[in-house]
Amino acid sequence: MENLVLSTTELTQLAALGPCIFLVIYLLFSARDLSLALIPIIYFLSLTATFLLPIMLSFPQFPEKIIEKLIIVNEHTLPELSFLLIAQLIFRRHPPIYFWAILILPILGEGPLLYLSSNYDSACLASVICTKTSDILKLYHIFAGSMVFLLITVILAKNPRNLNGQPERLHKYWLIIMLIVYNLVIISSSVMNMMGRLNSDEMNFIRTMVGVTFVYLVLSSVFRVFHRNFRIVTPAEMLSDKDIMIVNKINVILDEKRPYLNQGFNRGDLSDMLGLTEQHLSRIINHSFGKSFTDLMNQKRISYAKRLLQENKLSVTDIAFMCGFNSIATFNRVFKASTDITPREFRNKHLQH
Repeated sequence: MENLVLSTTELTQLAALGPCIFLVIYLLFSARDLSLALIPIIYFLSLTATFLLPIMLSFPQFPEKIIEKLIIVNEHTLPELSFLLIAQLIFRRHPPIYFWAILILPILGEGPLLYLSSNYDSACLASVICTKTSDILKLYHIFAGSMVFLLITVILAKNPRNLNGQPERLHKYWLIIMLIVYNLVIISSSVMNMMGRLNSDEMNFIRTMVGVTFVYLVLSSVFRVFHRNFRIVTPAEMLSDKDIMIVNKINVILDEKRPYLNQGFNRGDLSDMLGLTEQHLSRIINHSFGKSFTDLMNQKRISYAKRLLQENKLSVTDIAFMCGFNSIATFNRVFKASTDITPREFRNKHLQH
């Protein structure tokens, strides 16, 4: 029986498997709502495959050609999954359905190009310009990855305020930055490989080292980012009986008095009504409602605005100010962030039914 010898890269990949599998198990078995954990689970499963598949090539029991194809497919799908995960982190819910169209990039390119590279060594244009099919596949990967990075930039530019006010926003910022950096390393290493600056072994080693670093950094942020959607609660976050009574008072005030309909109503006003410090109030709201004071007020305002829009008696502008918003622009932005459609589109959709 021959001894199995693993390279430094493969040993490093092996070290990354444990944290990846742990993240998948944690997300799978701790989620209150599995639908919200779907994208993170798929992403970290893909990341697990990134480290596992190359190791499988060292075992003769596994078909080499099939494993190599799976490596290519997984590598080309990871940027698109990163895009969906970043979108979920920004919007704090499933990305709008049209965001999933990003998966068309690997589907359209992978099939034909993978078939081409498997059956032909090169492709020629008018029998004059010939290129290796493997290079065409790499070039498409660079193009698709660049498109994903461009879309991520656009989303961040159009939704700069979506992370503001979230208690875990700093950890989300770090996770988003790490996702972007990791994908940029994959793209840039592919470019340098095509230019002949890196051979395949050097490229794989760099990707593996950055990937392992990414996984261990993610471990420090993932619990802070996802814990609102999971059952794990630290002792410091547990509410006392007195805090639970305050939560009930908050619900009564918001449901009966609706102070959020007053423009300028802020955290200080509510804390004064309850006889609390603003910091104490923020802690209770963040833990009990899973969102910031601003997000909670906007949720109540949007809920009330929907009722008024369905009655079709007032203009959208009048409704915006009646619901406590300071401008129609803010109302439209918050409403669309909550429902994926504008207030006018919501009214028209309701009237059609």
